[in-house]
Amino acid sequence: MKHNKYIIILSLLFFLLSCKENGNDSIIDFRKSETFFIDTNITLESVSGHVKIASFDDTTYYYYLDWAEHKIMAYNIKNNKVFLNIDIDSLFELMIIDNMTQLQWVEKEMFGVFSNNSQLILFIDLEGNVLKKEATDGMELGVPFVSVSFFDRTFSYLNNKVYLNKAYTDFVLNSKENFQKYYSRTMFLMLDLKNKDKSHFAKAPYDYRKGNSYADYDIYTCIGEGDLFVTSYTSCDSVYIYKGNVLVNSLLAGSGEAHKFTPYNITKSKDLSYFRKYTIEQPYYKQIIYDKYRNLYYRVFKMQNKYLDENGKIQKNFKWSLNIFDTKFKKLDEIIFKTEDYSTANIFPVSKGVIIGGKVQKGKVIDFTLFKIDVKK
Repeated sequence: MKHNKYIIILSLLFFLLSCKENGNDSIIDFRKSETFFIDTNITLESVSGHVKIASFDDTTYYYYLDWAEHKIMAYNIKNNKVFLNIDIDSLFELMIIDNMTQLQWVEKEMFGVFSNNSQLILFIDLEGNVLKKEATDGMELGVPFVSVSFFDRTFSYLNNKVYLNKAYTDFVLNSKENFQKYYSRTMFLMLDLKNKDKSHFAKAPYDYRKGNSYADYDIYTCIGEGDLFVTSYTSCDSVYIYKGNVLVNSLLAGSGEAHKFTPYNITKSKDLSYFRKYTIEQPYYKQIIYDKYRNLYYRVFKMQNKYLDENGKIQKNFKWSLNIFDTKFKKLDEIIFKTEDYSTANIFPVSKGVIIGGKVQKGKVIDFTLFKIDVKK
C-alpha cells in the first residue's frame, strides 16, 4: 500500500508538470480560429513587399501594391471581393516604384508609399491623389544618410509623424572600427509632417557600438501604447522605448533566458558559405508589433537552428516564436511555430484576434490564419 501511495504521488506530480510544459497554466489563451484562402492569382514577383492586412470598422482586408500593373489592390478577406482598385500611374512620375517600394495602409482614408530608390515618402487618398510628400535622405552633421523601409522592416506612422530607419553611405563596413563608427551615429529619422521638422535620434545598443556585426542592419519598430515608439534590434534581448525622439526606457523583452549573441566574423564578409551557415544557425529577433485591440506587444524570435537537417541537407525550415508581453513588457507567453507552416513576416493584429500569413507556394501567397487570443483573468 505504501509503495502504491508513492506511485500515485509521483504520477500526480508528473501530470502537473506535463500540464505546465504544455502551457495549460498560461494566462494567454491562443487558439487557431479560421483560415482565409486569398486570391491565388497574386504573384510575389509583382508585389512590392508583402501582401498585408488592415482592419477598419470590424472589416478586415488584404492589400498590396502591384508595381507591374501600376495599381493598389484591396480585398475583403472574408469573400475575396475587390474593395479598392487604385490606379497609381501618376505616382510613377514622382518616384521609382518597384519590388522594394513600401506600402502601408496607415489610416482608413490614407496610404503611405515609400520609395527606397527615390528617397521619397508619399501619402495618398483612396483615389490615388497625393496628400503629403517628403524627402527622406539628407545630411546629418555633414554626413550623408538615406532612409530604409522594405519587406517586414516597415516605417512607422502616427498622427503626422513618420519614423524611418537610417543608413549611412560614406564608408564601407569592412572592419570593427568602421562598425564602431557606424553604430555611434543616430539610427532613426523622425519626420513631423505637420510642422515640417526633421529630427535624428537613437543610438544602437552597447554590443553594436563596440563594433560587433551580426550580419544584418535590421531594426524593427512599432508605435505602441500612448504613441510610444518601440525599437527592436535583431541581436539584443531588450527593447528601447521613445516618446517622440527621447529615450524613456529600455526593458528586457526576450525569448527564454538572456542570450549571448555570437558576433559575425567581419573578416569573412565575402565568404557566402560562412554567411549562409551563420544566418541559418544563429538566433535573432524580428518584428515588434503592438496589438491596440488587446494592449499587448508581440516580438518575433527566430530560434537557434542546426545547419544541416536529419538528411544531411542544408536546413530550409526553422522554428520561431511569438513572444507575448503586456504594456510593461512583462512576459505572458511564448507560442512556437514552424516556418513551413507560418511566415514570420506577416503578423497582423485585428479586432477578432491575430492574423498570421501561411504558406507561399510557387511564388503565390496562399492563405492567412486567424488566431483568437485572450488574456485569462
